[in-house]
Amino acid sequence: MSKRLYFEAGNRLTNNRETNGTDSYTVDYAHNSSYGTNSGNRWLGIGGGTPDQLPIRTEKDKQCLVYTSALLDADMEVTGHPIVRFSASSTADYGDFFVYLEDVDANGEAVLVTEAQLRAGFADLHDNDKIISSGKYGIDVLPELPWHGFEKGHYRDRIFADGAIVKLVIDCHPTSWVFRKGHRVRVSIACSDYPTYRLHPKLCPANDPADPDNVVPTITVHRDPAHPSHVEIPLIPGSHVD
Repeated sequence: MSKRLYFEAGNRLTNNRETNGTDSYTVDYAHNSSYGTNSGNRWLGIGGGTPDQLPIRTEKDKQCLVYTSALLDADMEVTGHPIVRFSASSTADYGDFFVYLEDVDANGEAVLVTEAQLRAGFADLHDNDKIISSGKYGIDVLPELPWHGFEKGHYRDRIFADGAIVKLVIDCHPTSWVFRKGHRVRVSIACSDYPTYRLHPKLCPANDPADPDNVVPTITVHRDPAHPSHVEIPLIPGSHVD
C-alpha cells in the first residue's frame, strides 16, 4: 500500500494535485546534511563511527527547496522505500540531486527520516533484473525499485541542455518510521551535500562551495498534468494521510 503526496504551490505536499505551476531553487553548494558535533551522517557508521546527535534538518532546510504537508490527523506508519518522482529543468547542463524525507514536529523542528542521491545524467531507468549476470539466469530482483544503471553507456551527458525537462525518479533508503498525529511530512531537495559528496566536477571543478568560478544553476521543478511531481510513501495498512 502506498500514498502519493503531490508537490504543490506554496511549498505544500497535498493528497491531490491542485494547481499547475513551477517552483524555482537557486543551488546552494554550501548545503551539508551532516549533523552533531562529530559531523555525523548515514555513512559514518560504515567506518565504525556513531553520530552523537539526532539528524535535525530545521536550519539546513533553509538551503533547500521544501514541500511540507498539512498536520496529520492520525499516526502514519511508513515502512519500505519512499520514492520521489519529480520533473526538473535547469539553467545548467548538469546537476546532482539530494532528497530528504523528514518528520516535522508541532514546534517546527525537522528530523531526517531517510534520504537519496542521484546524478541527473543517470536519470534513465533500466531493467533491474539485469543487474545480476546481465539477467541471463532469470532472477527477479525484489523489491521493484528504480534502477538507474552505473555504466558509462547509461550516462546522458548535458542532460539539461536546451531547456530539457527531465523526469527524476529517486528511491530513498528503506526506513520504518511512525509519523505521529499533529506532525507533518516534508520533502527537502538540495543539489549538493558537501563535503560528504564531491561537488559536480562540471559545475564546481575546484570542489569548493565558495569558488567564484562555480556555475550556480537555478533549478525549476514542474507541477502540471504532464509532470505530476510527488513523493510515493509506502504505508502499513491502516495508516493514512488526510
